[in-house]
Amino acid sequence: MKKLIEQFQDYACIDVIYDFDRTVQIKSFTERHSNKMTTKQTYELTELSELPSGYDYDQFISINRAAIAILIRNCWLKMVQQIPKNKIFIVAGPDTKTFQLTNNNVIESTDLACNQSEADTRMFVHVNHISHNSKYAQIVLKVTDIDIVVLAVGYANQFQNELIVNSSPSPTNQKFINCSKLSNECRTRHKIKPKLFILHALSGCDSTSFIRNVSKKKHLKHL
Repeated sequence: MKKLIEQFQDYACIDVIYDFDRTVQIKSFTERHSNKMTTKQTYELTELSELPSGYDYDQFISINRAAIAILIRNCWLKMVQQIPKNKIFIVAGPDTKTFQLTNNNVIESTDLACNQSEADTRMFVHVNHISHNSKYAQIVLKVTDIDIVVLAVGYANQFQNELIVNSSPSPTNQKFINCSKLSNECRTRHKIKPKLFILHALSGCDSTSFIRNVSKKKHLKHL
């Protein structure tokens, strides 16, 4: 919670979004994720649970991501008194529920209840909600996944706020991508409709098989 609180120095509202617990199962048909389904043993965790260390810790986290996410969420729900006044903290997943936390107050948000299994797409539900229900000038997505960057460029012109992706690999190596500006340049300078970038996901991503011998460049060139 301490590191999260520090982020409120720069942001008025922070959303944390988790994948569903069934995400790995949905993507298990791909070679990248198939091995995660072979020896899956999940646990119910409590605040007193002791986690393994080293390699076993990495394996445990990989298999029990949803259980750990629920545990972290439940801890956050009990620590709302630490949230600065006039700040908003929203936590979504790893199920359909979304909670809005403010100083000493917790509300389950029905507006942000969502059955999107992946945070990659669920976060755009949050972006859309912020765009239509707040006066924030900018929305910053803290991600390194290129799938999200491409979707952000494709959808940016639909939002009233400036959409920026923070893909910084480390605090000392800052990298920000202005997706609203890129989206606008695609339309005005290059005469490309930004929605075509959604084709990136359809032509291959972590949950969609690549088309054999057909590159993404060929897809965009022909369309």
